[in-house]
Amino acid sequence: MINPATLSTQLREFVGHLLPHEHGHRQNAIADFVAALIMQQTCCQAGLARAFDNFEAAVKRISRLIHNERL
Repeated sequence: MINPATLSTQLREFVGHLLPHEHGHRQNAIADFVAALIMQQTCCQAGLARAFDNFEAAVKRISRLIHNERL
């Protein structure tokens, strides 16, 4: 089983090196999004939101990330 805390830390470091031009909030959102993909093993937005504590906030956060034209 993957430890979510370790996965999150490693993903944040990786995303920081991969996208150094992005600000911290966007790097954290991308790392959280990838962690949810790994943990939930689904691409469904509602399924990914279940990986977070606050479902409604997570749905909005994922939607904003997916629809961001810069990414």
